[in-house]
Amino acid sequence: MKRKHFLTAVLLYFFIASITATYGQSTGDLSFTAFNADGDKDFAVVALADISPNTTIYFTDRESIEPGDFNTGEGTLIWTTGGTIIKAGTIIVFTDIDNDSNLNFGASIGSLSRIGNFNVGASKDAIFAYTGTDTDTVTTFISALQIGNNATETGDLTGTGLTTGTTHIIIDLVASPDGGYYNGSRTSQSTYANYLTLLGDTTNNWTTTSSTGDGESLLSISKEAFTNTTTTWTGNTSTDWNVAGNWTNGVPTTHTNVTIPTTTNSPLITTDMTTGNLTLNSGTALTITGTLTNKGVTLLNSGASLISSTGSISGTVLYCRTLSTNWHLVASPVLGETIENYNAKNTLTTGGTGTNIALATYNNSWTSPETSGWVYKTTASTGLLTSAKGYATKRATAGNITFTGTMPTTNINLTITDGVTNKFNLIGNPYPSYIPANSLVDGSTNILTINGSAGTNQLSEDTIWFWNETTSSYTTVNLASSARFIAPAQGFFVSSKAGGGTFSFTEAMQSHQAIDLFNKTTTGRFEINLSISDGTTSKTTTIYYITGTTAAFYNGYDSSLFGGVSNSFAIYTQTVADNQGKNLAIQSLPNKNHQQMIIPVGINAVSGKEIVFSTDVTNIPSGMKVFLENRHTNTFTRLDTVNSSYKTMPTKLRGIGQFYLYVSPETPHTNTFNPNNVSLYKTNNSTLRVTGLQPGSASIKLFTILGKRLIWHSFKSNGIKDIPLPQLPTGVYIVQLQTKAGTVRKKISLH
Repeated sequence: MKRKHFLTAVLLYFFIASITATYGQSTGDLSFTAFNADGDKDFAVVALADISPNTTIYFTDRESIEPGDFNTGEGTLIWTTGGTIIKAGTIIVFTDIDNDSNLNFGASIGSLSRIGNFNVGASKDAIFAYTGTDTDTVTTFISALQIGNNATETGDLTGTGLTTGTTHIIIDLVASPDGGYYNGSRTSQSTYANYLTLLGDTTNNWTTTSSTGDGESLLSISKEAFTNTTTTWTGNTSTDWNVAGNWTNGVPTTHTNVTIPTTTNSPLITTDMTTGNLTLNSGTALTITGTLTNKGVTLLNSGASLISSTGSISGTVLYCRTLSTNWHLVASPVLGETIENYNAKNTLTTGGTGTNIALATYNNSWTSPETSGWVYKTTASTGLLTSAKGYATKRATAGNITFTGTMPTTNINLTITDGVTNKFNLIGNPYPSYIPANSLVDGSTNILTINGSAGTNQLSEDTIWFWNETTSSYTTVNLASSARFIAPAQGFFVSSKAGGGTFSFTEAMQSHQAIDLFNKTTTGRFEINLSISDGTTSKTTTIYYITGTTAAFYNGYDSSLFGGVSNSFAIYTQTVADNQGKNLAIQSLPNKNHQQMIIPVGINAVSGKEIVFSTDVTNIPSGMKVFLENRHTNTFTRLDTVNSSYKTMPTKLRGIGQFYLYVSPETPHTNTFNPNNVSLYKTNNSTLRVTGLQPGSASIKLFTILGKRLIWHSFKSNGIKDIPLPQLPTGVYIVQLQTKAGTVRKKISLH
């Protein structure tokens, strides 16, 4: 008998638990926060009380014809809330609900199914939220949304328990809006029930489109949670998140709106913690090695930094980056952002012509000058922004761009290609934290050492090219440059190895920084920045003198000029020894025997404009001076003194051969000859280029490896000379260059 009573009690318990789980919600426990009656239809609700696990709630666009009953001919959504408690204040978004075959049909929490013809009208319509024994039998009306002031839209509310202005929201008393969202406070009330009045005040607290508007333009729907307490980090006690003394109003809970301002002690989460919403102000940092459950949105303002490489953070992450109206290179620091959402939420200018928008990828296989390397997205473009892929973007007005998604918590790899046109690939920082470009952080590696010749060798050069939106030019960075960190959402270029490769970003390389550019410890390093200006635009090439480097190309310390775009106005150098024709933005030379190294200087410019050379020289060795030679005029100009410059009016300049840079204790002579400064290399299999020659007569002979002479060519030189080659089989050949000052012999390979 006792056993029978026990079994009855158990069955009764589970029956009551089932009833509670299914019918436990009361009127006002949900309220609508947004709707879109265009396109594939969407809406959102906020939980104003906790929702038990595995609760079933119905949404219908049918009208009430009497308490507890609906008319026919429309449809119902069946929402099962999932296996965990949904905390009060949580936003639930229902997406593409007009057809359950839509790719994105569903709910942001739990699961969703559809029966009938649920399809919120772009004219006037209504949505009821309720619990019941089935879709047709109501147990409790929770809330209702009426779109447009038409008494037939919601029908007879007598006996439903719904009250217009709180649990029954009427959107737009006259027109028929295609979309709308709640824009009022989500942090000001001490109880969640108090928000009902604010949500029902559609005159002051809702933004809507007109009947001729586009509800899709309001997407994506905000998931910012509602909260009933606030607290701000002070860090007065320590870095420990879970210490009340570090907060203005106690340790955050799931009902707390949290702000992290700039403080001496940045917070650290090492255990399981919760928040309602979380905002990191500009320049702030948060590290998570435990678990942070955020029921709402984590907002990172421009320059904020978030790391969870050994922890996790749930909820929506929204990263802001402040941009001017110039073009910028960016990358998404979150997962899941889409092209359509990025375009809808950011005020972009047009991207050239037609329906193009100012969001473009870079194509390194364009085949003609008329076909730019930039490939623009259009107003019809959809799909994800690829993680670690770079994009060019431009706002119509200065302000923030935002990326919305989830926190990346793994290493991220991206395929890079060796294109038909060039090897340059536009990629970007995929994390909402800083990563080192060329510097070491706490003993960790940087992206050049991981992906370059010292690591997986995925690059043709250990170099990064950053776009400087202020000067509209590219800044070259390598291992010799000042320490550089790549900011969250920042894009940049790298050059792929032959055949393409895989570029890697690792979680371990993340760090918190206040800025992205630092001065490396280079005390005493000799450095020359050689610049040209045409009166409106300035360009610079850099020469470092570093012990351990070479006069030939030294990967990681010598870097080419960025060649992914046209360089109609540019200055560069070529290597002092073993010149292969690379136009260098950075050249690193040994810090000795300075006067024996004559540096070829190249210029790209047009005729009709005066060009002014100048230098910025740091830590020049005692007794040394810097001179610029113009071999067309046989003149030397000293450039290391204050306000020194050299002016010239070229007919046209493109390439090397006219200008050379010297470091010498006295003015050099035009007959200075050093065979190490003469370079011979192929520009192609039919042309041999000779550089570094002094003005005057010279001759060149080409021999087979066995000594048979194939060509003998005499010429007049003024720094550079191209020698035509006959069609020759693949092999190694000997080149002999004879000048009045001396003879140079070198081997070359023809393929």
